[in-house]
Amino acid sequence: MALIACLALSLLAPQDQDWPQYRGPQRSGAVANADWSPTGRPEPLWTAQVGKGYSCPSIADGLLVTMGFDESAGLDRILCLDAISGELRWDFEFPATDEPSYHGGGTLTTPTIRDGLVYCLNRNGKFHALELASGELVWEQDYGAELGLEKTFHGFSASPLLEGDSIYLQLGGMVICLDAESGEIIWQTEDRGDLSYSNLLLLDAAGQPALGAVLAMNFVLLSRENGTVIQEYPWRLKGNAVHCAQPLAIGEDRIFLSTAYNKGCAMLQVGSDGAMTSLWASRVMRNKVTACVQYEDHLYGFDESMLRCIDLDGNAKWRVRGMGLGSLSLAGDRLLILNSDGELIVAEANSEEFREISRQKVLDDGVYWTMPVLVDGLIYVRNSLGDLACLDHRLEARAGTSSKAVGESAPAAGTLFAKHAELVGAESFDRDGQALRLRGRWSIPLRGLEDGAMTWTMLGPDQWDLRLDAGGLLYTFDGERAWAIEPQGPRRINAEELVEAQHLFPLPELFAPSCPEDAVTAPRMVRFAETECWKVSATLAGTDGTEERLHYFAVADGRLVGSEGTGLSTLVFHDWQPMAGLVLPARVTRYRAEDGQEHQIQITDTEWIEAPTELFELPPSIQRLMRSPAELAQASEALRIRFAGALARFQAKDKSTPLRDDIIEMSVRDGELWFALPGEDYRVAVEEEVDGVYPIVGLPLSFSIETDEEDQASVLKLQMPGPGGALLLHRLPN
Repeated sequence: MALIACLALSLLAPQDQDWPQYRGPQRSGAVANADWSPTGRPEPLWTAQVGKGYSCPSIADGLLVTMGFDESAGLDRILCLDAISGELRWDFEFPATDEPSYHGGGTLTTPTIRDGLVYCLNRNGKFHALELASGELVWEQDYGAELGLEKTFHGFSASPLLEGDSIYLQLGGMVICLDAESGEIIWQTEDRGDLSYSNLLLLDAAGQPALGAVLAMNFVLLSRENGTVIQEYPWRLKGNAVHCAQPLAIGEDRIFLSTAYNKGCAMLQVGSDGAMTSLWASRVMRNKVTACVQYEDHLYGFDESMLRCIDLDGNAKWRVRGMGLGSLSLAGDRLLILNSDGELIVAEANSEEFREISRQKVLDDGVYWTMPVLVDGLIYVRNSLGDLACLDHRLEARAGTSSKAVGESAPAAGTLFAKHAELVGAESFDRDGQALRLRGRWSIPLRGLEDGAMTWTMLGPDQWDLRLDAGGLLYTFDGERAWAIEPQGPRRINAEELVEAQHLFPLPELFAPSCPEDAVTAPRMVRFAETECWKVSATLAGTDGTEERLHYFAVADGRLVGSEGTGLSTLVFHDWQPMAGLVLPARVTRYRAEDGQEHQIQITDTEWIEAPTELFELPPSIQRLMRSPAELAQASEALRIRFAGALARFQAKDKSTPLRDDIIEMSVRDGELWFALPGEDYRVAVEEEVDGVYPIVGLPLSFSIETDEEDQASVLKLQMPGPGGALLLHRLPN
């Protein structure tokens, strides 16, 4: 089998450096262009407003075409600009509606340019073929209406794929083939539903021209001739997860799949008959929006909100936290990275370590999911609000500066720690009988917790209680033990997690950052969080041996700017301000080491209060987790007797309920009553029983029973909360 799209860069040798379609000349996210400078002019060559959305620029014959939504006018626009001057050559507009659906809204697809024509699909299925030189309409179709398709939740997002005389479109869970000259539908597949937002892969399989598509719960190989299925490989998701990143062809007979929402990735081997087997699968790379790029034998991409490098056998090489959810492309042997702060980072495509060459703030506001495009030394970037900028990175525009050396010797590590403690008022933190209470906002975007209120009570640097309204989260550390109350249930944080738990909530680091005697200060200034810093490397004793910990102290005032370490979170402190006799950061950003999750913490109010020691008493739910085997057995037996008639499997046969044909199971495990749906378990909060009604932890449902004359459960009910809540299940045990 020969894969003919998205090939490794080592196989790329494009003669012209245009970027005429989604992911570039070979749809690989790469150009083999070495004639540009990694550092560019400080100001853009030009800027333009092109409308809301994520449409990537497509560039050919000196013209740039992109798309955007004009919210005020209710119009979708296709715009053509001069690629060098930014002058508007033409625009084509048509009425459209927009439903943001979490991502902010706007156009999701990228135009395709070929042979003097521009082909464009909008999120509702409207398709236009225009002349590149003039913008004149050649033909148009509304495939959403013609095929009777409902717009997917986020809208149609796959860009037109042209090959030969055909155009291939993925419209959510359906793939169609069009005649490029007229737009007439040649064939179409069945509609598999609303989970698919990735682009098509062009390849040869089983000796015939094929397409690779992620459709609902499978990766499917389709015949390009008639759309029939050649082979399928299961690629299942849970919850509200969707597929977004394009599959990649690796070499001659492998395909790389990657999906976010904690799904992970897999490398498939394609046989001569088209059959696909998994060479390996893991969670080492979870592409959410932008697919990886390949350089030599390695893949580089956004693993959720981390930048990561892996080899083709699935081994992790390095990762960089703090990038957020961004995008990237490949130019020669360099990565072009647009991070979540609107910074353009140029780095080496180096599998041994992340080597940053330059960094420049290029955009403000919105999100940055559209990949940077390099053509003839000019880099084009845009945000979701429609701000498009052309950055001059031509060789004659070289304007970078190297990291400056520091003439004076670096201060001793101990001096930096002591200076920081003095500036923040660490000595005044300990007040007998008093606790520091902070209020503010806390958000965890990847978990859907957006800007919820927090209350944070600290008796000392190593004794704190944190409560987050968003999601009903509670975390407590009493100096020796740590525990959490989360929607999925209570959890004791064990010894192995305790080091990370102490850094889970970063203010203790302000008062007592660790400084062993062998800590070493970097002899040169470094940049951390956009600040000139002294870097201190310290080796700390942890639960699993020693760990390297890095601290960054601002050169200007000596305050701790942030810290990071192997297996720990990266912390960044922003905007210091006096509060309650201390100096605290108004804002804290935390990047979780294990999954790149980003936390944003805003402190708005601080006061000293009488120490509320009751906060640090073990709650009953945590005490249950600490019971002895004998106590667990006794509790389990009591529950079995109490719920004897309910401990069974029930089938929801009422088609009008959300459960439909689901099997529900009630069981006792480890002294607790559990309620199970397919693939998910939920604890029943027996201790919170009110008049025979029990809440289910993690679900907005209640469980109740009716008993017979022998006090045995005879009727089981499952319903939504509140008076008159919908009855989801009403079953007798028999």
